[in-house]
Amino acid sequence: AKSQLAAFARATADGLGQVVLISTMGTTDPKQSLGALDNIFFYKLNFEASLMASTVPYTIVKPCGLTDGAPTTSQLVTGHDDDLTLKPPTISRADVARVVVASLQRPDIAKGLRFDLCSKPGAATQDAALP
Repeated sequence: AKSQLAAFARATADGLGQVVLISTMGTTDPKQSLGALDNIFFYKLNFEASLMASTVPYTIVKPCGLTDGAPTTSQLVTGHDDDLTLKPPTISRADVARVVVASLQRPDIAKGLRFDLCSKPGAATQDAALP
């Protein structure tokens, strides 16, 4: 993680913009067990904390369960500290990608944000409504 953070710092110092990290929901309880992926939440939380404590401009997107669904078919919902209680807690990978691109295009709005991201049935969130 230290090498990755150092690479981010060099890139942003050279004017290449900000870093958008895709982490995961669930890091507020880093002791969760996922079998072969034990401690993954712990390591993700630690990297998030290292990135936030650095001088690197960042946005941290923490999606819930990923699906292969099409983009722009549901309403995007944001939260903080795993407070989203949607059933099922899912979002399409394509919608996560849309949010990442919007974050890179609008660093004036997205810089310094860390948020959970899910979707729910409802009016689809269009690109114009993203940051």
